Amino acid sequence: MSKYLKALKLSSQASLAYNWNFFISTLIQILSLLITLFMWKAVFAAGGDIADYSYASMIVYIFVVNTVFELIGTNNTSARVSNDIRSGALGVWLLRPFPHFFSLLADVVGSKLPRLPALLVMNGAACFLFLYGHGAGALAEGGSRFDISAASVLMFLVFVLFSFLWNYLLDYLLGLVSFRADNPWILFYIKSHVTAVFCGLIIPLDLFPSWVRRILDWLPFKYYVYYPFQVLTGQTAWPEFLFNLVCFGMWLTAAALCTLVVWRTSIGRFAAAGG
Repeated sequence: MSKYLKALKLSSQASLAYNWNFFISTLIQILSLLITLFMWKAVFAAGGDIADYSYASMIVYIFVVNTVFELIGTNNTSARVSNDIRSGALGVWLLRPFPHFFSLLADVVGSKLPRLPALLVMNGAACFLFLYGHGAGALAEGGSRFDISAASVLMFLVFVLFSFLWNYLLDYLLGLVSFRADNPWILFYIKSHVTAVFCGLIIPLDLFPSWVRRILDWLPFKYYVYYPFQVLTGQTAWPEFLFNLVCFGMWLTAAALCTLVVWRTSIGRFAAAGG
């Protein structure tokens, strides 16, 4: 365990050492959030609520799901795995005393820790300013419309952890495709864009047509950001939470088994040469 903690520490220090990279990546995330907020501000400018969402509740929703989406991101793990395989760098990892999978995982987690305070502060400030700019009533509604409690926060954190693990497993599995394909980049592109649309990052899933929601109920997309938001805001009872946690756990188990099978059946095909 200590070697992974050291890898996590080194990753955190490295992310802070390159100040411009840290600043630009944080700025890009904030700009993405602002674009989404301005889009919904224009939508609500016509007046009235949209389904069960008021302007204030939509702003809070966008703040939460964008923050969660950033937290569960894996820093292009699929591309990093693919590059290690295609360049032969994986051969160096195989000589080290810890698995490639867990080393990258520690690196991803370590790189996120320094950004977490800035992410929460800047996203929170953007959310507050948009609500405040709409009037004191919107600010009060944004804080009182939802039933947030200590239990819902704990349930929310559990789902965020599961969402991060699922995202990492899926990205790592896609990276392993490079064992058998020369250029799997189209898969990375499709995954990122399909996820952004159907996880609720841009549009809440309950605004989709009913037939689309029925399909999404059988898929894990909602567990990225949409369902964690429902859990945090007290829209989920314990039985429903436990049912969805078990379902998500089954998806995680399936992804882990697929990753293990693909790794073990493909690693024998790997060869690296050079000096």
